[in-house]
Amino acid sequence: MKHIKLISIIVALLLITIVMIGCGKKNNNENQNASPDTTAAEDVTTETPASSDDTSTESQPNEDTTAGESATTSEGSTGNGETVTNAPEVITELEVSISFTEGGCEISDTSAVEVNGKYYTVKKAGIYTITGTMTDGQIRVDIPKTEKATLLLNNFTGSCSDSAVIYVMSADEVYIDLEKDSVNTLTDSNSYAFDNPADTKPNACIYSSDDLTIKGGGTLNVTGNYNNGIGCKNDIDIKNGVVNVTALNNAIKGNDSITVRGDAVVNVLGGEDALKSDETVKT
Repeated sequence: MKHIKLISIIVALLLITIVMIGCGKKNNNENQNASPDTTAAEDVTTETPASSDDTSTESQPNEDTTAGESATTSEGSTGNGETVTNAPEVITELEVSISFTEGGCEISDTSAVEVNGKYYTVKKAGIYTITGTMTDGQIRVDIPKTEKATLLLNNFTGSCSDSAVIYVMSADEVYIDLEKDSVNTLTDSNSYAFDNPADTKPNACIYSSDDLTIKGGGTLNVTGNYNNGIGCKNDIDIKNGVVNVTALNNAIKGNDSITVRGDAVVNVLGGEDALKSDETVKT
């Protein structure tokens, strides 16, 4: 009996030990399983601020880039990738006034007109409005062969004692524009003086070495006492206006051509020819 009781006690102790060992293992397993969960939770917790910081750090350069692109595209695009063609730069044509008075001559832009004694030389392309009375003077045009100039006559009276009143020395083309309702009168002398005795040009009250166009809504009276009234080495084109010419030799002489359009009223009287050209006369 004693042996049986002893064995029962031993068995009971073994069972208790086994149960305790099993509980210990269970607790250890639960602790081990809980540890990864906690670590994972900590990882999520620690990564979230990092992600937020990264997003915040990157957003500022993106905003700057967008602002820079907006500043650029505002000038050349709609901001949607569509190119906008900017309007061409507006270039204002040079405008100069030459006003003759009893006291002399007033010029609005002295860099465009060179004054040498009685000679007033246009040096730049542009529109030159000429008014008043010029006594014994000469309007010259001396610009590059690729450029054009307009002489806008507005009640201008001009005379010269020894040469042409208007002398185009160099240009691509010169326009004599008659201001609407204005009356303009040009008269030369019966003798010309030349720096070089071999020169024969100019030989007209209005003389041009290049193409000459007369137009406008006013009247032009020309008296050529030396030789021709209006002379041109190249082409003369009279588009409109009233042109009255009296000359000792040819009233109007265009070496290459003379064109008188339907809107122009031309009254000419020449001691030799009224209209003369070495090539073509069109009326």
